[in-house]
Amino acid sequence: MHERMLSRRRRDERGFTLPDMLGAMTLAIIAGTGAVTFIRAQSLALRVQAGQADLNDSSRGAIELMAREIRLAGYWPCGTSATAPCSACPVVGGSGRGIFTGATSTLIRVQADLDGNGAISTAAAATEDLTFQYDAANTKVTRTAGSGGGAATGDIATDVAAGSFAIRYFDSTGTEIVPGAGGLTAAQAGAINRVAVRLEPAKATDARITTQAKASLWTNIFLDNYGICQ
Repeated sequence: MHERMLSRRRRDERGFTLPDMLGAMTLAIIAGTGAVTFIRAQSLALRVQAGQADLNDSSRGAIELMAREIRLAGYWPCGTSATAPCSACPVVGGSGRGIFTGATSTLIRVQADLDGNGAISTAAAATEDLTFQYDAANTKVTRTAGSGGGAATGDIATDVAAGSFAIRYFDSTGTEIVPGAGGLTAAQAGAINRVAVRLEPAKATDARITTQAKASLWTNIFLDNYGICQ
């Protein structure tokens, strides 16, 4: 009886066999590999989503900035100085309307007398003379405040491929005004009622994926102050 009890105790205390341990390790490795793959996939997806959100936000900020500042083109308050009587708006931009002649589908320069002193300041800080332009060599859109030696240029949108930035012009009837080889003429610039801007940047959010984050934004800018003494 005692020997049978000892034999049963030895069988109960023998623990895991080598095949048991190998099987358990294999299952653990499979489960761990799956967990790591899942976590990496989720991390990459979150990074891609964050990159897309950043691109959307920066693109929206760029096009809203352009719309806000282009909308002011031609603003000139009445009676603010002897040189700005209500009966005669100043000639700015070569057309008397606030948008420079020579504007193209990738460049627009606007002026507005924001401080009401009866003159257009070319100093960068005044932001009364602004140029938005596509830089094809560096695939970006720039904003230049001021002109001459006091001008300051900065990027407002990057990763903008050729054909992904466009400016279009329309008259009061909705007819498009198409710039010629030398840009808009004075007559064309003077007839503008609406400016449409398209911005479609795209960039890779992670080196491990081939798809790019893309943003596509359009805006129509009605020039309420254009060529009208306020």
